[in-house]
Amino acid sequence: MVRVRWTVNNGERILYVDLSNISDEDEILQTINIVIKNIENKPWKSVPILVNAYRAKLDLELDNNLIDDLLQYEKYIKAIAIIGLYGFKRRMVAKYIKSYNRNDIRIFKEPQEAEDWLVNG
Repeated sequence: MVRVRWTVNNGERILYVDLSNISDEDEILQTINIVIKNIENKPWKSVPILVNAYRAKLDLELDNNLIDDLLQYEKYIKAIAIIGLYGFKRRMVAKYIKSYNRNDIRIFKEPQEAEDWLVNG
């Protein structure tokens, strides 16, 4: 299954990261490594990332570690939109993001809304 791919919205490329239905930590780490390979040579603040976390079987510590891993490469990342989080997990991840006082990472209910925000700000 291809978990990382480029998509286009209004002529702008978005890196789509599919963590849906994922539960294996090794697969998650492999996916993050693919993301890093896709962004590490791009211009600064140029890569919008859409993460689909629907039904991902991750614990909160791993969720937070994934965000931390991506933020190590933040100089390349324009913004991160996350979809597929609901209920308690959504509130906890939102609280974690807020603790960093980040306005370039947001959680959305709908993929189109997330893509529009990534493209238009």
